[in-house]
Amino acid sequence: MITIISKYFLVYLIGIIELWGAIPTGLAFKLNPIYVAIFSAAGAITGVFLVLIIGEPLRKWLLSLKKTNLEKGNEKLRSIWEKYGIPGLCLISPFLLGAHLGTAIGITLGGKKFIIIIWMAVSCLLWSGIFTFSGTMGISIFHR
Repeated sequence: MITIISKYFLVYLIGIIELWGAIPTGLAFKLNPIYVAIFSAAGAITGVFLVLIIGEPLRKWLLSLKKTNLEKGNEKLRSIWEKYGIPGLCLISPFLLGAHLGTAIGITLGGKKFIIIIWMAVSCLLWSGIFTFSGTMGISIFHR
């Protein structure tokens, strides 16, 4: 039998991999939705930290290999980046791309780590709350 602590820890670990998977897991375990949102967001933020730790050296290495090819393919992405900046990328990426990919894109386009961390944390908490609320409401509809 899985204890309640290990269930929350599992939600956290799945959150490191993907926020979208952690919330349904926590709700399937019938855990407190507020804690599900917190633990899944904490996992996603941990994943962002891991990408930032690994991503910067990887970015430098990739840019040293093929500087021109990496910069040529990103004109559209760069125009979006210039229009909305780090806040726009970080606020939409957990919903569309995932927090990890959004972080990697932010690093690739030259965003500052601290600003990415702050905006990604805000975004992960926001989307985690929205996803958990939506999931809880969806489950309550089926129980009526």
